[in-house]
Amino acid sequence: MVLLAGAAPGLLATEVIGRINLGLLLCGTLGVLAFLTAARYDRRSARDCDPDADRIRDFHEAEPPVPPQPLQNRLHRRGNR
Repeated sequence: MVLLAGAAPGLLATEVIGRINLGLLLCGTLGVLAFLTAARYDRRSARDCDPDADRIRDFHEAEPPVPPQPLQNRLHRRGNR
């Protein structure tokens, strides 16, 4: 858009409907396109990424298993028998 404005400012100043020029229409179109792209990204990430994130979160938030009790001979140190 910036390159087009620098290369052909007269083109963007062309009036399309009344006082609405081509530059204004292109800027509006870019805004709508950005909104639609963000909405599509949000829906896709909710469908594809959120189940994986939930699975990872559930795995890490789960309570750890109870460790086994140490054997008695592990408690005795060398020389303390």
